[in-house]
Amino acid sequence: MALTLIASVSVIVWFAFWACMVIAGIWAYRHLRLPSVPWLAAYLVLSSSVGLFVPYLTKGIIDGAFQDGIHFAAFGMTVQTFTALIIYAKSLMGTLCHALIAWFVMAEFAFLLSRSSLGENLTIPKVMLVPRRHAAGLGTALLGSCLVLPVLVLGMWAV
Repeated sequence: MALTLIASVSVIVWFAFWACMVIAGIWAYRHLRLPSVPWLAAYLVLSSSVGLFVPYLTKGIIDGAFQDGIHFAAFGMTVQTFTALIIYAKSLMGTLCHALIAWFVMAEFAFLLSRSSLGENLTIPKVMLVPRRHAAGLGTALLGSCLVLPVLVLGMWAV
């Protein structure tokens, strides 16, 4: 009974948190004209979706290799090599995604600070504002880097 109650409260809090995030994102986009908000929201949805099905694909590849008794996942790689490759690719793409997200967020904070009365004498390096000027290109790169791992796993699964 207590665990069911805790689980229910946990789900309610989780939905409330994401509802607040969506409302804050819509408000920030409409009132502050922050071009990175839609890209960050799209990344959040895409990475959550990818995070749900990639482990099942990876498990299918590894289980298939062991069922055949050959102990090779794809392209002549052992299961251990395949697992290490997936972990390395996930780590590399995760780091790239987090760096792009940090750059987006810092650019928006720098822009907002320069617009406020606190930033009257503030000189912002141009590299900080690149994500504001090229939000579509960097947002596409962010979403693309999120899709590298599933494409890699699907490519291995098809072999």
